[in-house]
Order: sequence, then structure tokens, then C-alpha cells
Amino acid sequence: MNYRIESIAQLQNLNYLNVSNNQLEYLPETIGNLKNLEHLNLIGNRLTQLPQSIGNLCGLKSEIDAYDNPLNGLPESASKLQVQILY
Repeated sequence: MNYRIESIAQLQNLNYLNVSNNQLEYLPETIGNLKNLEHLNLIGNRLTQLPQSIGNLCGLKSEIDAYDNPLNGLPESASKLQVQILY
């Protein structure tokens, strides 16, 4: 599945992304190109970190749900986000 996640960044008008329960081990840095993304569901993957580019998701005001991932923390760039809910 990871090789396909790279192509998601080409979907410039995407506003809702649900990649839950896909055993993803990483998100590509290019995810930060999704300026219109409002909601990001990452539940139940194998993510240990989020990319620095996550802070570029200026449209992300609703929610990031990363429940049930072995995250080691959030990147410093996440402080730029104005999300209402972060799981």
C-alpha cells in the first residue's frame, strides 16, 4: 500500500482523506501539498511519526485522527495547525 500513498498528493482539491486501517508505516512529505484538506483520518496504521510537511496543511481546521498508531510524538510543524480536534 505504501507505494500508492505517494500519488495522493496529486489530488490538490481533496478535502477529506481517510486512510484508516491500511497498515501505513509512513506518510510522504508530499502530503503537505494538500492545501484544501480539512479532515485527515489515520486511525489504525503503523505510523511512528508524521512528516514535517503536516504543518503545511493550512486548510486542516477540522480534525486529525491518528488514534491507534504507535506515534512517538508530533513534528514541531504541527504547532502551526489550527485543528479543532487532534486524536
